[in-house]
Amino acid sequence: MADRVRLVTTMWDEANEELAAGTESRITAGPWKALLDAGSGYKRFFNTEESAWNIVRGLGDSKKALLLQRELVDIGLEFVQTTVGRQLHLGTTQVRPPFAVRGS
Repeated sequence: MADRVRLVTTMWDEANEELAAGTESRITAGPWKALLDAGSGYKRFFNTEESAWNIVRGLGDSKKALLLQRELVDIGLEFVQTTVGRQLHLGTTQVRPPFAVRGS
């Protein structure tokens, strides 16, 4: 699914290209490296309609089924049995500490 993710930096229309490229190198080698290695794409946005459409077009038109779709349709699970259903149920049933009351 990472191939459907685009990491986009902005303000290239205003940036000093040399300084911005240095920042770009640091973030693509650091915080974004795992996503990029997993197949996500990286794009520069130049604050134009053409630049925006280039980013959107770069996503391609392949239609891949989401995990939820596969679990419901292909496997025939009930929603509560799906990965997301289990996570939602877990999130609503976990015991959470009570909120602190101000002034007490």
